[in-house]
Amino acid sequence: MFNLLNSGFIYVCGRDRLFRPIIVMRVHVLNEIELTPEVDEVIAAIFLNLKFVQHYMLRDGIVENLIQINDASGISLMNIPIKLMKGVLGFLANV
Repeated sequence: MFNLLNSGFIYVCGRDRLFRPIIVMRVHVLNEIELTPEVDEVIAAIFLNLKFVQHYMLRDGIVENLIQINDASGISLMNIPIKLMKGVLGFLANV
């Protein structure tokens, strides 16, 4: 999980003009890592970033939004790890 975080796979970019937190997930980094991460490692890295945003950037008791950008530049459709992304997006849909 820490290898994913250090590689820049997912990070908090800041806030937009409406002060919503922005999380960027770069898909092409998954192909550049030497050892292909498991679905659980990717979900743990995403969960850690979401907890960071919840703790430091959102206020309790107020409904707030956040923006997630899935950056797929630099990767073709044939190189996307389908099984890995299917597990990750299934997790994000249920959060």
